[in-house]
Amino acid sequence: MRAYALSMVVVGILSSASSALAASSISSASNQSFPVAGITTAVATITVVDDGVAPVITAAGDLRIRIPAGFNMTWDTADTTATIGGAASSRVSTSTSYEDSDHTLVVDVTADFGPGDSLTISGLSFSNFSAPSAADNLELVVDGSGVTVAHDDKAIQVVGAVPMLPLGFVAAWVAILLGGGIWRLRNA
Repeated sequence: MRAYALSMVVVGILSSASSALAASSISSASNQSFPVAGITTAVATITVVDDGVAPVITAAGDLRIRIPAGFNMTWDTADTTATIGGAASSRVSTSTSYEDSDHTLVVDVTADFGPGDSLTISGLSFSNFSAPSAADNLELVVDGSGVTVAHDDKAIQVVGAVPMLPLGFVAAWVAILLGGGIWRLRNA
């Protein structure tokens, strides 16, 4: 007796609603790298887009952008007002606050976002680059639960400081590169 396998292919039709499905997202304008002990640095403009079908950013939950746990930098808390743009700009306050030992930016949402609403955030800074941190991504949190709903598609990184060389050593190399040599530098 022979055994036969029965296969069935199901072909479905995508509705316009299901093809438009898009989860909430966060995207910085560029990757950013900071030196250990570097100066306070402006953030690249951050764009947040809510889900295109079932919005999750609400006035009850606010909007949070979190620096990953263990990442060696903080938000600059001297920045208390953000520059806000995008379709959802009227749904948030420009005033900012910080949680989690200044690792989480809180943007006060004053009205629920609509499907696909977008928001740009700029005019803020990062600071306290205390030690190297491998490349990682900012996290989008849309309620008080602390659950990350999206990761930034751009990276942040804190890199080791450039070693400082003694001034005399640098001057000698500059003289060599310019054709004067060390002898001329000493006898000038």
